Amino acid sequence: MACDAGRDPIPFRRARRAAVLAALLPGLLGCPAGDASREPGGAGQEAAADRPRTPAGREGAIGLMLLRKGDLAGAEPSLLEAIRQSPGDPRLLEALGFLYSHTDRLQKAEQMYRAAILAAPGSPGAHLGLAEVLIDTGRNVEALKALEEARRLDPDNHQAQVKEALMLQQTGRAGEAAAKARAVIARRPGEIEAHYVLGLSLEVEGDLEGAASEFERVVEGKPDHLGALSHLVTVATRLGRPQDAERARQAHRAALLERRVEERVRGHRLKGVEAFNREDYVAALVEFETIAREDPSDDQAPLYIGSALIALGRRDEARAALARSLALQPRSERALMELGRLEALEDRLDAAVTALRQAIEVNPDFAEPHYFLAAVHAARGEMDEARAETRRYEDLKARSQGAAMEIVAPETGERP
Repeated sequence: MACDAGRDPIPFRRARRAAVLAALLPGLLGCPAGDASREPGGAGQEAAADRPRTPAGREGAIGLMLLRKGDLAGAEPSLLEAIRQSPGDPRLLEALGFLYSHTDRLQKAEQMYRAAILAAPGSPGAHLGLAEVLIDTGRNVEALKALEEARRLDPDNHQAQVKEALMLQQTGRAGEAAAKARAVIARRPGEIEAHYVLGLSLEVEGDLEGAASEFERVVEGKPDHLGALSHLVTVATRLGRPQDAERARQAHRAALLERRVEERVRGHRLKGVEAFNREDYVAALVEFETIAREDPSDDQAPLYIGSALIALGRRDEARAALARSLALQPRSERALMELGRLEALEDRLDAAVTALRQAIEVNPDFAEPHYFLAAVHAARGEMDEARAETRRYEDLKARSQGAAMEIVAPETGERP
């Protein structure tokens, strides 16, 4: 059959698109849900000379990789060997500070962060990590000083801004705390913890209506926020709104019950994530399917199930799992990204673009959807759009390289 010299036959065009996607997205078949530590290859890779040097060679690289994946136990031996080889490496010291602080070895964490500051006084991440440890040990005045230094070094660091506002509130400076929280909200309206700190400050100042409004915003964004729910009960009661108080009380009880369920499934979750990260998707499925049975309201379990099924080539089942995840949490940027990857794999590129753009709309600071979107545009021959998305991806990734304490994203602690 003769074909138009200016166009490819449809089957060939599809095959070529699939080849482009495979070439640009080597992680497409097995990328963990939202695993930002899995560095993509191909499009968007910076020149080798421009990449930051890996601390202490192979052991440092392994330790940091495992830390980014959330495997703290696995990361520790490699990081200790790396720091033995390079005792003054500030990146390694900061990473160990992070690891110790998130395994409740706070004295060691403080030692590591202080050593990191001595080695690299200009690291805002080390000061921010030290502040976390000082907060956890009840040394709020010292923590505030560390946060002020982190802010001086990196004025736009929103984590430092929110924690500084919290420390001001907890040290009796509610007016200053409210001003700081409002400044964060002006730049990042969706910053849940900033709204929470503002609510706490307004409650102290006697603005109960304003406090209730802020706590309601927190609960709207994070329905199981125990601190906001608890304060909503108090504020609504003081405002003479018994029905609102009772709703908040019931939600608080439900959130506490959910926490207890989470404690029951925590072991399965840890095993599932570890299996997923080593690409043992069959083992990961077993663990996350157990979680889904134990807690049908958990939106993360079907997300991981969907990602594992994508990697195993079971796409119809993956689509159903991602649909369950999105039904539970429609604004899950990671589930939307995974759906976009699935659509791309099935050559439904328009649908892939839609899902990836929805993920970006939910979280404009999430880098990975831009990476996959660049590949989809390239597969469609839209090279200007592909380059624009690649630049956006690289810009967002560069911004997130930051501190060791940003390697893993634990839930923000809710302090009364």
